[in-house]
Amino acid sequence: MQQEKKYVSLFNLVIANQDEQIPRYFPEDVISKFASLVSEAEDIWSSSLSFVYRAEEITGFPFHLNEKPRLYALDGIVVADALGIPPAMRASPIQAFCLYYLSVHLIDDFIEDISKFTSAFTYSGADKHIPTSIEVNASIVGFILHVNMAITSILQGASGIFSPDTIIKLQELVARSLASQTKYFLLEKDLSLTPKDVLEIKQRRVSGEATSLIADFLQVEKILGHSGSVHIKEALRSLGSLTQFTDDVRDYEEDKTNGNSNLLLSMEKSYNRCAVQKLVEWYIEEENKMIKMLQSCELSINEEQFLTIPWYPFFLKPADEW
Repeated sequence: MQQEKKYVSLFNLVIANQDEQIPRYFPEDVISKFASLVSEAEDIWSSSLSFVYRAEEITGFPFHLNEKPRLYALDGIVVADALGIPPAMRASPIQAFCLYYLSVHLIDDFIEDISKFTSAFTYSGADKHIPTSIEVNASIVGFILHVNMAITSILQGASGIFSPDTIIKLQELVARSLASQTKYFLLEKDLSLTPKDVLEIKQRRVSGEATSLIADFLQVEKILGHSGSVHIKEALRSLGSLTQFTDDVRDYEEDKTNGNSNLLLSMEKSYNRCAVQKLVEWYIEEENKMIKMLQSCELSINEEQFLTIPWYPFFLKPADEW
């Protein structure tokens, strides 16, 4: 019951744009831990983009990725830290994951909000140049090519961390996953989807799938063995789903305006005034699945850190955004 009250309050705070009150619902030591990892996340983000810029120079594409600072690395850092992987050993795997995760987001924008997608690029060397449809289509193709080149460079340059066979497996995994993500992004355009459809497609098949790849880049099977790696990957799948729950509440107005698929919007159609309550019930169910998988790993993992990950975007930002 206490857990339910907590999340009803949290989701209502997001809806009311009262983000400043959210930190008081989480342990101070966990918030402090996350804050201490922000600089590492920023460094990994910057270094991962440098590989994309190098690829742009090699190909000579006239479209420059101009993405703003993100904390995409923080999830992977928290997971790696929980598994005892030190900063020097986790940097390259999380760099590669960041670029995969960025690809998921930009493909989503390309399908869902083309203006948001184009805002991530500088076209024809001019900041205010309005790209043609041909340029926009070329930029998504060029971006995926550059990310593929960048991820390969990161993995090959991580001395002693990735074998040639592992690099090939990760390349194939990224390609298959992005193809799958694109399919589900297109399915999201169907506004007749039920809440269960949205949960399965958006929360689990898209966000859950994306976050689960942290385990593959970190090669957790080497640390936990097969059974343990399966459990941590499933825990991360639930973690990604939980992150999409909070994203959907945060993006509620934007998605409503643009006619995008959104779990809370879908629940309002089915459950009316009980939508937030139902959202909380589903959130807790997904959270319990994650906790069960974490406990199955039989590791000394700080569960509160994992429980906080879906909420840190509301109280942590890259330094450039403050």
